[in-house]
Amino acid sequence: MRWKDIISENQEISWKAPRYSDHEVVWVDVDKIDASWAQDSNHYINGPQHPNAIGKRIDRFGDWLSTASEPVEMSVLSLDHYDRIYFGNGRHRFVWMKAHGATSLPVMVPSEQAQEIQRRFGSRDHRTTVQL
Repeated sequence: MRWKDIISENQEISWKAPRYSDHEVVWVDVDKIDASWAQDSNHYINGPQHPNAIGKRIDRFGDWLSTASEPVEMSVLSLDHYDRIYFGNGRHRFVWMKAHGATSLPVMVPSEQAQEIQRRFGSRDHRTTVQL
């Protein structure tokens, strides 16, 4: 499987959910998530040169995606004790998607927070398209 298998002709991403028994999938608005997450100066990243970015993970994700043999694993996020977005996994993937024009994507969230995250950050669009 290559770009053409992961990303359809209309450049739509195929997703898979990581295995978390107490989590649910919620489709979120990328800009709303980013605005909340930006308030967390210890973990927020907005590009590969940001001080909180780990190595070249953002660029490596793009490289992986170009030769991937499976769908992209959803990011895992939750609300922190300040009631803002916290990424448990996948923040570099999220940044790559945002940088490539994604406006909506599915994420895994704790079941007890799913309704609140949907209310505050939910997207009516249930597909992710990117520009390559």
